[in-house]
Amino acid sequence: MRELREDLLRLSEQAGEPTSYQDLVSTRRRRSRRRRAGGLVVGLLVFAGAGVFLVTTFRDHRGAAPGDPVPIAWTTYTDPYGWTIDVPEGWRTRATSEPSNRGARFEGANMSVQISIEPAVSESLPPGMTLPPGLTLPPSNDSQFPLQADQLLSNVEGGLGGHFFGDGQRFNLLVFSPSLPGPLPETDADILDHMVGSISFQPWRLGEVRNGWQAIATPTEDVSWVTVRGGTYMLFRTAGGYRLYGAISCAGKPPSRTSATSDGFAVLGCPDGSTWQMDAEGASGGSCIASANDPPPEWLVVTAHDDTLIAFVIPGFFPSGTGGSGYGYRGCGTSVPR
Repeated sequence: MRELREDLLRLSEQAGEPTSYQDLVSTRRRRSRRRRAGGLVVGLLVFAGAGVFLVTTFRDHRGAAPGDPVPIAWTTYTDPYGWTIDVPEGWRTRATSEPSNRGARFEGANMSVQISIEPAVSESLPPGMTLPPGLTLPPSNDSQFPLQADQLLSNVEGGLGGHFFGDGQRFNLLVFSPSLPGPLPETDADILDHMVGSISFQPWRLGEVRNGWQAIATPTEDVSWVTVRGGTYMLFRTAGGYRLYGAISCAGKPPSRTSATSDGFAVLGCPDGSTWQMDAEGASGGSCIASANDPPPEWLVVTAHDDTLIAFVIPGFFPSGTGGSGYGYRGCGTSVPR
């Protein structure tokens, strides 16, 4: 069975780019040779014969932390995809539900802030498979919070743009103002600092499921067996990150035992006496009939904003790996009746 990661990575290469934030960035780059967005000048470096000017793409950061008080009242907006943000009282909040723009837009007198989840991959998927919005391939660990506006945002066509990750999902942030691409007025810049710095997600609880991701225990060994969405999975801790394979069973029934070897193999034992094992790279084998098993698909694992390990699987889409496929027939050398 081909690994899911390879299939999904290939799909991500074929899928088209979203039309909101990404198109703005692309347009900005195409026009960059003809038009330089203004910004607050933070320094002037003269290179011999070059005449290069260095400007900021946002504004001079004055050292104020995102949590510094702004002399206005705030309300809190909570999005269905898990993020919250502080919004000035009196601003208009408008939820957006288009497939390419699911999120919310916050509109003040002279500035608006829009946050939307990355559109779901919808092209070239296997029949019956759907992926949730926000899933990126390859996946990324969550961003570090609190966010900093002057680090997150850069000039895009018509405003400022950036993206962040939370709960295993990617979100795009856009800022529009008549003042842009010049510097924002002091008050608007302070409001934007506060809003961006207030974006947060709830801590995870072990076993909790959000938008297809489940919180799992961080392993203390290089090879572990974990339960994800009701299935039995192998979790490998490698120098390049975590790798998750599954689900695996004994011909659809629970294994009699699970273990690991000192050389990095996860071992599945079945009631018929057969065993099956696999390492982080997918090399597998076993005794008796189980030796012919194919490796189960690989799924996604990232580190969330609170350092919790979260895993994405689609339960039941692929058949469970058939470890111990001779279940019910005891002893090596016993063939399944034809």
